[in-house]
Formats: sequence, C-alpha cells, structure tokens
Amino acid sequence: MNYGKEYTKFYKRMEKQQKKYAAVGMTDEQIKNICDFDKEIFLSDLKYMRHNQSLNPCEDMGDDMNPYILRFPKSFTVPACECCGEGRYDWIEEIENERIYSYLKTLDKTDLEILTMNAFEGKTQKEISAITGMSQQAVSYRIRKYREALS
Repeated sequence: MNYGKEYTKFYKRMEKQQKKYAAVGMTDEQIKNICDFDKEIFLSDLKYMRHNQSLNPCEDMGDDMNPYILRFPKSFTVPACECCGEGRYDWIEEIENERIYSYLKTLDKTDLEILTMNAFEGKTQKEISAITGMSQQAVSYRIRKYREALS
C-alpha cells in the first residue's frame, strides 16, 4: 500500500469536506473537531491495514495489497520462537489508550502471561492455574484485579 498516496487522497477529501461544512454554517472549531476525529479514524484504519493483511493467496486485493505471504514467502518460513516467549506480549504496543498502556507496562511477566492466556488464548482460570502452578483462586483474583484496573 502506498501510504503517501493514501494521505494525499485523505487530505484532498478533507479539504472538500471542510468547504461543505463551512457552506452549511459550521464554525471553524466544529470543523476542526470533525477533521481531527476523521484523521484519527483514518490513521487507525491505516494501522489496521498495515497489521492485518490476509494470508489467503486466492483473495484479489490489488497489486499494492497482495497478501504478504505472496510478496515475501521466505519471511514465512521462520518458525516463531515460542520457547523463550519473545514477541508474546507485543500486543501491548498496539494499545492506543495511554492509561491502559501505562498500566500494562507496570505488570510483571507472570501477570502478563495470565492476562495473555485469558484474554487472547481463551484459557479458563482452571487451565491457567494448571499451567502456572497457582491456585484457581489466585488466578481468579488476579484476573478480577486486571479487569478492575482496566475498566
């Protein structure tokens, strides 16, 4: 995907929209707020497209959006290193809410592992307790603590 081209198209659309908003009597502040919101959505969509491309080689997505598996096949032959946990908590870097991000960065490896197993792998408290060696009550307490802190 050509991100520069996407930005250019976005800003051209925004200029047209700003003229329409002004023509219907919106204030400069209202127009700025709408534009800021639209830009936030645009950037979020770009981030999503950059990180979530289909691996299905049968999907026709255009030349600039071919699945990465077709464009860089050798990159997909390296197995993920699950033995040492590298990259296991990379999902934290995708958190956009500063308060939640800051909280997650304070958690130790055990807390991150429990949170990852519960939220992303769908493991039950009983399964997590068997894996971690903690009691089910201790796992339940930690998960409740995370939910309270993140809500």
